[in-house]
Amino acid sequence: MKKSILLAAFFLFICLGKSYSQSLLSITPNSGVRGQSLTTTVTGAGFFFTMGSYPNQFGLNDFYLKLNNYYIYPSGWSTLIDDDNVSIPWNIPANAPIGNYTVQWDFGWTSFTIPGGFSIADAFVQGNVYWDSDSSLTQNGSENGMANYKVMLLPDSLVTFSTNSGSYSLPAVIGPKNVKILPGNLWNVTTDSVVAVNVIPPVVTGINFGLKGKNDVYKIDVNITGGTPPRCFLNSSYVISITNTGTITCDGEIFFTMSSNLNFISSSIAPNNVTGNTYRWDYTDLQPGELRNIIVICQQPGPFSSITNSVLANAQNPSGNIMYQDEQLQNHAVLCAFDPNDKTAIPAGVQAQNYTLMSDTLDYVIRFQNTGNDTAFNVVLLDTLNTAILD
Repeated sequence: MKKSILLAAFFLFICLGKSYSQSLLSITPNSGVRGQSLTTTVTGAGFFFTMGSYPNQFGLNDFYLKLNNYYIYPSGWSTLIDDDNVSIPWNIPANAPIGNYTVQWDFGWTSFTIPGGFSIADAFVQGNVYWDSDSSLTQNGSENGMANYKVMLLPDSLVTFSTNSGSYSLPAVIGPKNVKILPGNLWNVTTDSVVAVNVIPPVVTGINFGLKGKNDVYKIDVNITGGTPPRCFLNSSYVISITNTGTITCDGEIFFTMSSNLNFISSSIAPNNVTGNTYRWDYTDLQPGELRNIIVICQQPGPFSSITNSVLANAQNPSGNIMYQDEQLQNHAVLCAFDPNDKTAIPAGVQAQNYTLMSDTLDYVIRFQNTGNDTAFNVVLLDTLNTAILD
C-alpha cells in the first residue's frame, strides 16, 4: 500500500468590519476624588472581549484617562468579567488636574473613547435639569428630566451636559462657586439660572434647573443603531430610539422599514401594524426631553450580504396632524467567515489519471483560508482516505 502524510496549511485573515457599532459605552463609577484608589468597570459593545484583546490585558498602556496633555494609567492589571465588561483599578494622583477626563482605549490602529467620561475633583456639584411644565419651580412626578443641556461651573469655566435622566455632575475645588445653566433658544428658565454654592467635600446636591418652552414647538429625533456585530445567520439586536426635542408633549408614529434580506424575530414592544417589511408603532404622551427605545431582533442573512434599514418618526398635535418628522437610514455589511478550501497531492502524478509509483509516498496538502469579513471561531478539518489502497 502507498503511504500518505497529511499536511495542513492554515491561513487566517481577520477583517475588521467598520460598518457595525463597536464602542466603549460606560465606565462605572464615572468619577473619583484626588488621592483616591478605586476599581472601575468598563463596558463595551461589539468587541466580544472573551474572544480577543481587551483593555490593559497585557499590562500595556493602551487604556488611560486623558485631560489635555495629562494622562492617568491603570494601577494594575485588568480583570475580565464577561464579553462586554472589564474591571480596571486606578490610583488617582493627589495632584491630578480637576476636570472631565476622556476615557480612551488604543486598540490596534483604532482608538475608542468616552469623551468626558470620568470626572476627577475634590468635590462634586450635582443636580437635575427638568421640564417644569407647571412653572412650580420643583420637579413633580410627571415632569421629565431633560437631556443634553449645558451646565457650567464658574469661575472655573468647567462645563458638563445633563444625562438622559436630566442629572448632571460637575467636578470642583473647595470654595464659593456659581452654577449656571445655558438652556438654548427654545427655553425659559423657571428657576434661577445662576445659583451660588459653597463647595465642600464630598458633594453638593440639589442644584436643580427648571425649563419651560417659550413657544409650543413640535420636534422629534429618531435613530437606529445595531447593538451587536451582525454575523451571518445569527440574530442581532437593533435599537430604535425616539427623543422629543421640542417643547411640548406629543403623540406620533414610528415606521421601521426592514431590509428585505433580514428575518424579523421579535421586538420589545409589539408593533401596531405590519405591512410587508414595514413595522409601525404608535406612541403617546412623549414629554420634552424624553427618550424611548424599541429593541428589534432580526436574523442576519448569509455571506456577502449588505443591509439597508430605515426608520421614520413623526410628531403629531392633539388633532392628529403631523407637525414634524425625522428619518434615518442605516447601511452595513453582514459579517461572515467564509472558507474556500482545496486538497492536493505531492507528487501530482502523470497523465489524466495522475499515475504514481507504488513505492511513492504521497504528501497531501489541505489549504483552508478565511476570506470573509469576520473571525472563524470554530474550524473543523475532516479528511477521509481510501483505506483499501492507502495505509
